[in-house]
Amino acid sequence: NKGSKVFGVPLSDLQKDGREIPLVIMQCVTYLRNNCLQIEGIFRVPGNKDRMEKLKSEFKNSNEFVDSSKLCHAHTVASLLKHFFQELPDPIFPSEFYQLFLNVHAQEDEAGKAKMYKAMFDRMPPMNTSVIKCIFFFL
Repeated sequence: NKGSKVFGVPLSDLQKDGREIPLVIMQCVTYLRNNCLQIEGIFRVPGNKDRMEKLKSEFKNSNEFVDSSKLCHAHTVASLLKHFFQELPDPIFPSEFYQLFLNVHAQEDEAGKAKMYKAMFDRMPPMNTSVIKCIFFFL
């Protein structure tokens, strides 16, 4: 079923049941936050490729939770999350916002910069904004 594909599809294809954040992101971030914050270099050290591919296959339907017992290797889960973002057909920060992001970042006035960031995020697709906030909150 093509409609249930999770990897390599636009974020908007994963918006099921009114969810703002795809389940694969929520499950990986939740697992990492609850179990792996003490592990240094969680995103720097690659996970086992075979385990990651097996875990990736568990997320075969964008609308179904994966049994949390399958999320048992910190570096594998972190690698899967990175892989998810790498396979997105469009960047999480939409291309049309790239120059604006650089312009805002270059601003000296911190209060003005905060307002400009908010205005920029208000113009982005809502799901992108929700995912970015989720990842920023986690990091």
